[in-house]
Amino acid sequence: MNEKPEKNETSLSNKTAEGGEKQATKQDDPGGRKGFRIVIVLFVAVVAIIAGLVANQLQLIELGWPNLEREQAKPVKVMPVAPAPARPVQPAPPQQPSVSSEEVTSLLSTIEGLRSDLAAMTAAQSALRESIRQQQQMNLQVRLRWISDPGSRLPQIKLAWEEISLLNSLSDSQRSQAEEMHALARDSEEKLRQWRERLHKWADTMVVPEHHNILPGADHPWLGWIAGQFRLYRAPTEENRRQARLRQSLIQAANQLALEEWPTQGEWQQLRAQLLLHARAGEQADSSAAIDLGLPENFESIRADIGSLQQTARQWLEQSS
Repeated sequence: MNEKPEKNETSLSNKTAEGGEKQATKQDDPGGRKGFRIVIVLFVAVVAIIAGLVANQLQLIELGWPNLEREQAKPVKVMPVAPAPARPVQPAPPQQPSVSSEEVTSLLSTIEGLRSDLAAMTAAQSALRESIRQQQQMNLQVRLRWISDPGSRLPQIKLAWEEISLLNSLSDSQRSQAEEMHALARDSEEKLRQWRERLHKWADTMVVPEHHNILPGADHPWLGWIAGQFRLYRAPTEENRRQARLRQSLIQAANQLALEEWPTQGEWQQLRAQLLLHARAGEQADSSAAIDLGLPENFESIRADIGSLQQTARQWLEQSS
């Protein structure tokens, strides 16, 4: 009878204990949730701070990226390894060094001075070029007057045209014509030299008889003295006289050509005819063969060339005046 109430009391106490545990659990649950929320808030705050720092660093990297690209675009030079010197601290890319107005004014003044010096140098060069051009123009006119002078001879004409062809102030067409005139004068002078040499060679072929005294000597001094007061020579033959005259004519013609004093047509034809007879008489071959004297028929061609040299010089003088 007494054991049953004890069981009831035990079950009641167990129920009371289980109810107390459940109540205690219900009372502790709100505090746990609150702590968890605080941890989440703190975590979000830390993430936000870290994200802000990362964004700031990214912004600084973007601002410095163009300079980094320019530095990478530069050619790399391989230099010997040496201790790196201390480099001054440069301002950050968003911070530009400030320039004072005095420095700007000084720089502008320097630039203006350089511009003035350059303008002065350019003007001096232009003046020098103009002076050289005027000097060359004067030299050109002086030489053209030498050529066009009737008293000028082929050596002077050739030299003047050669100097003209070397002037820097000539145009391409002028230089070409000057070189052509120089070549013409050189060829004409060479022809004249060959003709003179040929005349002298023909003159050397003429026999010049030697004159000997035909008076006999005397054994007695007084007869020898009387005989020494007189000279008696054998008269030259007609052939000797002819060759002597021809030789003298050839030498005279050579001297005339040296002075560019042209023989008349009649005089030259007569001299050529006499020379042909002399050459034919000395030929061992057939007399009907043609003989080349090495001399021109006349001097019209070379005189026309000299006239062309002088006429061109006169035309240049008219164009330059």
